[in-house]
Amino acid sequence: MKGFLIYNGIKPKRTHDLSILLNEAVKFEDTLGEFIDFCDKATKYYIENRYPPGPSIEYRFEEIKKSLDNAWRLIRKIREKTGIQ
Repeated sequence: MKGFLIYNGIKPKRTHDLSILLNEAVKFEDTLGEFIDFCDKATKYYIENRYPPGPSIEYRFEEIKKSLDNAWRLIRKIREKTGIQ
């Protein structure tokens, strides 16, 4: 996401919050807005792993697979919009 912002001439904010970065990215490519729920969830995965408040949360295989599928869809979309393969 940060690379996409740099590609579009924007210095990205210093954050690991994908939702914040996505909100900037949709200003250049509104179709990325479909990934807002995924970015919220992916950011929570990161925060839970990086700053655990207690026992770890267990996720179902289906949920993890769906998140990974969405991550690859987002990557493909950004590559398509930037011409990067």
